[in-house]
Amino acid sequence: MDPIGQLEGRTTFIVGSRKNAGKTTFLNYALAARRRPHGRRRGRPAACLSVGLESGSADRVFGTPKPRVRLRPGDAAVVPAASLASSDAGLEILRVYQSATAVGRPVLARARREGTAEITGPATNSGLGEMLGDIAEAGIDTVFVDGAVDRITQAAADARGGIVYVTRVEPGTLASAADAVNLLADADACPAAPAWRSFFAGGPAPAGKGDFAVKGAFTSARAAEAPSDARRLVLEDLTKVFVGWREWSALRRRFGIAFAVSLPLKAVAANLYNVAPVQFEAKLTPAARAKLIYNPYLRK
Repeated sequence: MDPIGQLEGRTTFIVGSRKNAGKTTFLNYALAARRRPHGRRRGRPAACLSVGLESGSADRVFGTPKPRVRLRPGDAAVVPAASLASSDAGLEILRVYQSATAVGRPVLARARREGTAEITGPATNSGLGEMLGDIAEAGIDTVFVDGAVDRITQAAADARGGIVYVTRVEPGTLASAADAVNLLADADACPAAPAWRSFFAGGPAPAGKGDFAVKGAFTSARAAEAPSDARRLVLEDLTKVFVGWREWSALRRRFGIAFAVSLPLKAVAANLYNVAPVQFEAKLTPAARAKLIYNPYLRK
């Protein structure tokens, strides 16, 4: 599988299993590797931004170091206005946003030379959609969002985006990490139900029998509310799933499951710590193993 080639020409949301799972490091790998697909020396320009609390050179909650991103000429990024002078990428301002975040006012800027920059993002989901629109107007269609999974739903739907899930796997989290990846891979195979999108946005339910739609978090309690004649559960998107892998598997045997908003899983990047690949893969389904890549940014 070419994990980077399949990300060109689309918006990709890089989400993690936990803090410091390696999302921004994967972002840097993706920015570098997508420039050499099929032997070419340079690929198309890309843009990047961040959502959630991790924007900046240090995590704003825990103070742990956060890597900067490396841009090539023509790339764009959403950066804090206060960090423009500290970037060596010769940033050209394309748009200044009025809504300030914890790290100051965001700016969409284009790199005039290779260098690093601190990235940030919007304060709201609507702001994320606005930034993605401005990036498209700048002529860039390959976008990477270093993000929090609960911030991506609407923007991902509008951008027809996909997900790269980055997971940190240690001996104590081996089973739970595998379960999470198995669930994501299985959910990725569920069909889309776009007719239900307006319902989750506050509109009427579409006509049809046998569907039971669940607004908000999909939990064990909500699953138990499904009527006896329900044939299909319709969920808003995979970020609303809050059941475990075993319960999910049981529900899949009982119901069809569809998502109003489809968030395709493009790859799972696993960072293993004192866990051998064979140990991790032994706990994965074939569908999950097909999505798996290991520490890709370490490969030459």
